[in-house]
Amino acid sequence: MIVSIDYDKGVYIMSNDQQFNLQPPQNLSQLQFSKEAINSAIPMTCMHEIPIEGKEGEFMQCGGEVFVEAAKLRYISPIMSPAGKQTVATLNIGKLCVACGKIFQPDEWLKQQNKKVTND
Repeated sequence: MIVSIDYDKGVYIMSNDQQFNLQPPQNLSQLQFSKEAINSAIPMTCMHEIPIEGKEGEFMQCGGEVFVEAAKLRYISPIMSPAGKQTVATLNIGKLCVACGKIFQPDEWLKQQNKKVTND
């Protein structure tokens, strides 16, 4: 049995022979945007600090623009599994920056953007 927890598509959990299907917020990836909206959109970039090669103790912002979905896998023993069978649970944890390998936090990026707008 596979228990999948996907925050974009909903959360599906089986526990004590009960099934819960929690509805996520509206899935923004299904919205249709105009070409003008896409072209005027601000690219989201990774804000993690990475060391500058050859300069001890100095850092720069990553700036990566490519992200992939990241997931953690959890083995659940038959003793703990509601179905009594060994189970693999998939926990989708977010977007991983391809450049630096760290999890991208869109909320932090938005906070930084809001600070820029208020300071300008």
